[in-house]
Amino acid sequence: MSLLDAVETKARLIQPAPVVERDPDQWWFWTPEWQAGERQVDRQRAAGQTVTCHSAEEMDAYLDGDMK
Repeated sequence: MSLLDAVETKARLIQPAPVVERDPDQWWFWTPEWQAGERQVDRQRAAGQTVTCHSAEEMDAYLDGDMK
């Protein structure tokens, strides 16, 4: 793996861009499918469609339908 990737600028020039070193144990996080899910969650958060639970008990209550 190269330490640099090439990126094309608006002027159609190729210039080197730094590559972020990634932990090999975290490869799954960078798959296209996982990243698509991350973007979906970001959209849901922005739309107020998420719930925050502050404990396992709150989460269980929410999942059981006892908390809105």
